[in-house]
Amino acid sequence: MNSFKKILLLLAATLSVVAFSLVDQRFDFQKINLDRVVKSLISKDENPTVLENAKNLVIEQKIRNALPKNTLLNMQVAVFDKSRSKTFVASNNKKVTSYPTASIVKVAIAYRTLSKEINQPQILANMLMNSSNVAATSLYLSSPNLNATFKQLKMTNTFNNSTWGLTMTTANDQLKLLQAIFNHKNSDLTEKQALEIQTDMNIENVAKDQNWGISNVANARNIYLKNGWLYQDEYGWIINSIGSVELKNGHQYLIAILTNGGAGKGNSIVQIEKTASKIFKILNSK
Repeated sequence: MNSFKKILLLLAATLSVVAFSLVDQRFDFQKINLDRVVKSLISKDENPTVLENAKNLVIEQKIRNALPKNTLLNMQVAVFDKSRSKTFVASNNKKVTSYPTASIVKVAIAYRTLSKEINQPQILANMLMNSSNVAATSLYLSSPNLNATFKQLKMTNTFNNSTWGLTMTTANDQLKLLQAIFNHKNSDLTEKQALEIQTDMNIENVAKDQNWGISNVANARNIYLKNGWLYQDEYGWIINSIGSVELKNGHQYLIAILTNGGAGKGNSIVQIEKTASKIFKILNSK
């Protein structure tokens, strides 16, 4: 492709970002950094990654537009697309930067338990499969310094206090934990230990009443899931869903959707499922 045609394509991609963004009144030009894209377009260098970067900007804006709008529900999303080796992050309320974990922190507790060679497979399975709070507290107290694990995983925006369920986190930090478990990135776990967590998160083993959230999307298979739900006066309903989803076309995604402040548990779950479905559709559109 000659330079002129390439520049036209890149300009079209950039204009698409603007078009999608105009629909969202919370559009932040600094976030998209169109100036950087424009500078790339007029560069004399034939950088083969420029077009891909422009496409990714459009995808990120589409994902942002897929999040619920005009609602009390705060939502933050991060998704790692393995085929692109790319992470996309979006939020519908930039004023809310961190979210309480509720029971999704049990994945981090499981990671720490195994990394410290604490062998309690039945308790760990009960914690992940049935979301047992008793099991979680037992394992948490056996090695309570979750912040050390967050530091090791470079989860720089995740902090635990004395209450494990109100650990504060971000969707992107949750992807770092999932990367350690599913892709063995920056992980202290052996393959056998990672497989133990994966097995306990497998949708086939998770309690049926917890089969909701990121798992409830069309054309999905090989689903690994941990949900969290909790009501707090300060945050309202805290409803979160994290895990790994492979679609029938073979594309694998690690995804974390965090919410609070919604109209109720059921409504928040519906919004998570709708958003997850939209995101997977966006990532698989040509």
